[in-house]
Amino acid sequence: MKIWVNNDKGDDTIIAFANKMIYKGNPISSEVDNYIFDLNSGKIPTKKFRGIPLSYLKSINTEVGSSSINLEGRGGSDYLLIKNQKVKEEIFNYLKENIANTTLIIDEESSRKAVEKPLIALAVVWLFFIFSFTMALKIEGGSNFEVLNGHSILGIIFILAQLGTKRLIILFLFLAAITTFAFIKKRNKPTVI
Repeated sequence: MKIWVNNDKGDDTIIAFANKMIYKGNPISSEVDNYIFDLNSGKIPTKKFRGIPLSYLKSINTEVGSSSINLEGRGGSDYLLIKNQKVKEEIFNYLKENIANTTLIIDEESSRKAVEKPLIALAVVWLFFIFSFTMALKIEGGSNFEVLNGHSILGIIFILAQLGTKRLIILFLFLAAITTFAFIKKRNKPTVI
């Protein structure tokens, strides 16, 4: 049996591997020592503790920088929450080495795939800006507009145009800056799973 104890708030307090099961639990701090004693004695606690059989799992994966190990099962998924990256890597490596018939797949996103979503977001922001800004210029020039038949996208553009050109420029510069930041961050450091 292998046991890890985490004292960080929000983490799974106890994570254990034994009997072809992955156990996790969050007992109150005064009971942690009793749980560890029981586990070392071969007794599995039943209160605030649960086990996930290895036969139930399809995959175990994690991302660099995330605070969890994802346990994908046949009917759903569960997480082992560990903020400490060293401990998370230790647990993940232990599981890789001690679960029979496992294969390691490193799925590294390409730079192109990593920036796809931020680029789409930037294009959508840009389109909303162009239409809203054009309408705002016409409204400031004295034109009147009416949205009929409940077209929600036109309604959003109309509401944005009501802000005026100056506020619209500030709003969309802010949104474009956020999207550009996400684009640069993803391009420079794609996610590794």
